[in-house]
Amino acid sequence: MKAWIGSVAVLAAALALSGCASRGGTAAEAPQRDCFSSGRVSGFTPVDATTVRLRVGVKDEYELTLLGYCPDVDWTRRIALRSVSGSSMICTSDAMGWEIVVLDRPGIGPDSCRVRAIRKLESEVRVQP
Repeated sequence: MKAWIGSVAVLAAALALSGCASRGGTAAEAPQRDCFSSGRVSGFTPVDATTVRLRVGVKDEYELTLLGYCPDVDWTRRIALRSVSGSSMICTSDAMGWEIVVLDRPGIGPDSCRVRAIRKLESEVRVQP
């Protein structure tokens, strides 16, 4: 039974990663897919109750638009990213496969908020620390 579950997990990871691979054709024909590993996220900045910016590595920044109002995300000091699909790769084209979990909710417990859209920010849009 454990071997079967492990095989399903490996298959799910392979399918999730294949979603970030090129689908053939020329680069001009296919839309640009931008993916990064969740382990490369180095920080975050809440913009408001429906938007969070992630710092990825040392120079990249992504804006996550949440599906709706997310309680306490605009003041929390700690969040987690949780994959709904089981993948560790975050792709701009697969935002609905992710949730933000707000961890700083004393007495209430964590709250999860579904991500609706992810976009990479250009350097002139980024918030300077």
